[in-house]
Amino acid sequence: MKWHHLLTILSASILMASCGANPTTDEASIAQSHTPRSGQSLIYVYWPSDVFSTAATTRVSINRKSKGELPNGSFMCLQMAAGEHQLLVGSQAAKLHAQPNKCYYFKVKRSAKQQGSMMYGSMLYPILVFSSTPDSTEETVARSEIKKCRQVAVGEGESSNIKIIPE
Repeated sequence: MKWHHLLTILSASILMASCGANPTTDEASIAQSHTPRSGQSLIYVYWPSDVFSTAATTRVSINRKSKGELPNGSFMCLQMAAGEHQLLVGSQAAKLHAQPNKCYYFKVKRSAKQQGSMMYGSMLYPILVFSSTPDSTEETVARSEIKKCRQVAVGEGESSNIKIIPE
């Protein structure tokens, strides 16, 4: 009976992770062209499909403004003015000095740290805490990996609960 519940929860999680807003036609065409509007910069944040993070998402924000949740196996294309920006993926920050008419690529890397353990029945299980980190990636590699990802829409909004982690 326990396996039935576990399977149901896992299936629902996978379905919810695959849901998400689709990008507008304008967002999709800009992302596919890898060409920012004049004077702007494009920032790609992508998370290649990872079997260990199937139902996971991570929050993406730039300059304290939430851009939405990035599910495993997807990417966002953010069009920004040139200048200083702070990209926040999960709770990890990356600073960027964006040049006009350039593209920047950040790959989400997922890691886990053990934070103790718990007893379940007669078994001892580790308690893992996962974190996401933005990692600047070379354009050729990024473009190849992005082709295998699904584009998600970018949201706009203030995020007062976002903390910037100092370097």
